Amino acid sequence: MKEEALHKLGYPGPSVFRPSLLLGARNDFRPQEELAKYLNKYLGFLIPKKYKPIDAAVVASAMIKIAREERNGFHIFESDEIHSINNNNYKIKY
Repeated sequence: MKEEALHKLGYPGPSVFRPSLLLGARNDFRPQEELAKYLNKYLGFLIPKKYKPIDAAVVASAMIKIAREERNGFHIFESDEIHSINNNNYKIKY
């Protein structure tokens, strides 16, 4: 897995972000993404937070917040954790 290779490089605090379906402006049309966005609008309450679509700006904001922290260890952030980072509800587990 690529994440394992990144971990082996030995950087002091690398982070991997795994957002679910990214929302935001696109230059091309992606029919499956459009369908997923439509279904999420009406059935989103059935989807676990880890798999809900997430806006690209939310992911970028979380990446900036994490990059500004001094920390050690290898971290993987799933979509639900990315939401929590932006809501200031996230505590990194060391």
